Amino acid sequence: MKFTKSLQIINGLSAALQQWLDETLAVLVLYKTPLRESVTYTSLSEALKKSNGTIDWFVYDNSPTIRENNSPDTAIIFRSDTSNPGVSRAYNEGFKMAESLGKKWLLLLDQDTHFPIDAIEKYHNFLVAYPQESCFIPRLTDRVGIISPFKFRLGNGFRISSVSDGIQSFNKLHFVNSGLMISVNSFRQAKGYDEAFPLDFSDYAFIEKIRTVHESFVLISLIANHGHSSLQGMEVHEELERFTHFTSAAKIFRKKYHPGNWLIILRPFLRAVKLSVRHKTLAFVKQYFDSMWHD
Repeated sequence: MKFTKSLQIINGLSAALQQWLDETLAVLVLYKTPLRESVTYTSLSEALKKSNGTIDWFVYDNSPTIRENNSPDTAIIFRSDTSNPGVSRAYNEGFKMAESLGKKWLLLLDQDTHFPIDAIEKYHNFLVAYPQESCFIPRLTDRVGIISPFKFRLGNGFRISSVSDGIQSFNKLHFVNSGLMISVNSFRQAKGYDEAFPLDFSDYAFIEKIRTVHESFVLISLIANHGHSSLQGMEVHEELERFTHFTSAAKIFRKKYHPGNWLIILRPFLRAVKLSVRHKTLAFVKQYFDSMWHD
C-alpha cells in the first residue's frame, strides 16, 4: 500500500512537470553553429531525458547560410534567417509562436549555455514554489565566476561574488538573456525585446522594459556554465567590426533609456583599451572615438 502511494505521488509530480513543459516553448538562437553542436540544445536534451519530459522548441538560426533542422527531434520549429537580425528579433518571433501555440511560458536560450542534468526539475520546483512570480533565472558562470545575475550601476554591469536563491529586486540585480524563463503574459506586457539592440545591450534594454511590469525576479538554485563561442578565434578585423556594433549599441542604449548617464559610454572605452592592448593596435581606441563622438 505504501509503495503504491509513493508511485502515485511520483506519477503526480511527473504529470505536473510534463504539464508545465507542454505549456512552455524553448526559444533557442543559433549563429554559425549546427543545432546538434549547440551546447545548450544537447545539455537541455539530456536534462529532459533525465526528467522523462519533452518540450517544444523554436529554433531561430541567424547563420549567414541557410541551414536545415539536423535533429531527429520532431518537436522543433526551425527558422533560418540569413539576414541575421539578432537575438531580440528571434526572441520576439519566439513569443509570437508561443502565442499562436497557446503556450504560457517562454524559455529563452542562446547556443552556448551548458545546463546541468537536473535543470528541468530545478526550474519546475521554483515555479511551483513561487507561483506569483513571472521571471526565473539560473546562475550563469564562466571561468572567472558569476556573470549573471550582476549589479548594474554607474552605467555598467559589475560581477558579484555570491547571491542567495529566491526573490531578487530589479533595483539591485539584473541578468543576461540565456536561461530566462518568463511568462508569455509578462513578455507581452513588457512589449518584448527592443529590436534596436540585435545583440549587445539587448538584455539591458529588456530589463528596462520588464521592470516597468514587475519589481522582482526569482533566482533558482541552478548553476549553468555560459560560454562565448561567437567571440572565440576572431581575427582583428572581425573583432573590430564586432566592437563597432558594441559601441553603437551603447550609444543607442544611453539615448533611449538613460539619456543623462554619460558613464554608459565609458564601458566601450575600457573595452577599446583592452582590445588595443591585446591586438597591439590603436585601431579600437580610434574606432571608439570615431563612433562615439560622431553621429
